[in-house]
Amino acid sequence: MKNIKKNYLYNLLYQILTLITPLITTPYVSRVLGAEAIGEYSYSYSIVYYFMLAAILGTATYAEREISFYQDNIIKRSTRFWDLFFLRCITSSICMIAYALFVGFICKNKIMASIVSLNIISVAVDTVWLFQGMEEFGRITLRNTIIKVMTVALIFVFIHNEGDVYKYAIVMSISPVISAASLFPFIREYVNKPEWAQIHPFTDFKNIIQLFIPTIAISIYTVLDVTMLGIFTTTKVENGYYEQATKLSKTALTVVTSLGTVMIPRISYYFEKKQTKLINEYMLKSYQFALLLSFPICFGLVGVSDNLVPWFYGDGFDKVAALLKVSGFLVIAIGLSNITGLQYLVPTKQQNKLTKSVCTGALVNIVLNAILIPKWYSVGAAIASVIAEFSVTFVQFVYVKDQFNLKQIAKLVPRYFVASMMMLLLLKAEDMVLQPGIFNTMLMVVSGAVTYFVVLFILRDKFVFEAFATLKKKIRKG
Repeated sequence: MKNIKKNYLYNLLYQILTLITPLITTPYVSRVLGAEAIGEYSYSYSIVYYFMLAAILGTATYAEREISFYQDNIIKRSTRFWDLFFLRCITSSICMIAYALFVGFICKNKIMASIVSLNIISVAVDTVWLFQGMEEFGRITLRNTIIKVMTVALIFVFIHNEGDVYKYAIVMSISPVISAASLFPFIREYVNKPEWAQIHPFTDFKNIIQLFIPTIAISIYTVLDVTMLGIFTTTKVENGYYEQATKLSKTALTVVTSLGTVMIPRISYYFEKKQTKLINEYMLKSYQFALLLSFPICFGLVGVSDNLVPWFYGDGFDKVAALLKVSGFLVIAIGLSNITGLQYLVPTKQQNKLTKSVCTGALVNIVLNAILIPKWYSVGAAIASVIAEFSVTFVQFVYVKDQFNLKQIAKLVPRYFVASMMMLLLLKAEDMVLQPGIFNTMLMVVSGAVTYFVVLFILRDKFVFEAFATLKKKIRKG
C-alpha cells in the first residue's frame, strides 16, 4: 500500500503547478487573443467535450475503482485493464466518426472544430486510471509536470496575436494526447500482455452505463452553460469572460479536490477488504480538510478579485471580477460533493445515489440557465452553476446522513466561516487603499492567509494545531 500523505503531496505539487500556470499564461493569452477569440475556442471545446464524454462512457472512475480492487492480483488486474482499455478504443472510434459527421454537416467553424477533435484521440490512449488505481501518483505527477511546462512554453513561442487562436487550439488539444501517450510505455510494469481470447470489453457495460449517466449530468452544469451562453448571446465575448473566471476558480478548486483523487483507490481497497471503520475515519478527515481549504479560497477570490482582474487579465475583462465573486462559491460546493460522490459513493458501489444527486443538479442548472442567462448572460450562468452544485451537495448529504456523523462535520463550519469572514474584512479594507497590481494582490493573498490561520489558531482548530506540532518536531530534528 502506498503512503497517502506522500501521494497527496505528489498530487498537491502538481496542483500547485496547475495554480501557477494560469498566473503565467492567462494574462498573456487574454491580452494577445482577446475575449472574442478565447470565447470561440471555449465554445468549440464545449461541443467536442460531449463527444469526449460519450467516448469515456463512465469508464474513468469505474476503471480506477476496478484496478484498485485488484492491487494485489496481477492476473485479475490485467484482465480488467485490457477489457476497459479496448472498450475505450471502441467507444472513441465511434465518437470520432460521429463527430466528423457533425463537423461536416452542422458545424460553422470547421477549422476550429477539427483541431479540438484531437481531444477525442486523447481519450482512446489515456491509461492514467491504471496508475491511479495502483496509487502510483509520483509517476503521474512527473508526467503532468513535464507536459504542463511544455504547454506553457509552446503558448509563449507560438501565440502572439488574435489570429493565432488556431495555434492556441492546437497547443491546448495536442497536449492531452501527448500526456496520455507518455504513460503507455510503462503499462507493462503493472499488467501482463493481453490474452486475446480472454478480452471481453462489454462485460461490465451495464455498470459502466450507470456511471455514464452521472457523468453526462455533471457535464450539463459544467459545460452546457458555456454552450447556452453561445446560443443566447450574439458574440463569443461573454463566453470569453466566463471561460477565464471559471478557469481560475476551478484551478483554485484543485487544491481541495487533489486529496479526493488520492483517496478514491484507497477507499475502494478498504471497501473490498470490508474495513468500514477505516473508511469512516478517512472520510471525516477528508471533509474537515475540504472545509479548511475551501472556505478561505472562496472568500479569498471574493476579496481579491477587484484588485486582481485589471492587471491579471488586462483591458476588456472587467466583468471577470463580478464573475469571480460568484464562481468562487463553486470551491465550497464542489469540494464537498467531490468527497461525498467520487471519493465515497463510487468506491462503495453506491453510484445510483451519485446519479440521482447529479441529475438533480443538472435539472436545476438547465432551468436556471434558461431563466438567468438571457437576463444576466455570463453572471447568470455563474449563479446557475453555483446553485446547481450546492443542490448536488445537499442531495448527497441526505443520502449519507445515516452513514456518517454529519453533525460532527457541521460543527466545523462556523469556525471556518468566522475565520474566512475576518480574512475577507481585511481584504476589503486593503482593497480600498491598494491600487490593482501584482505586488499588491500578492500582499493581499499573504496577509489574508496569515489572518485566516491565526484566527483558526486562536479558535484552537485541530488541523492547524496538528500541523503546527508536526512543524515544530521537524524543526527540532532538523
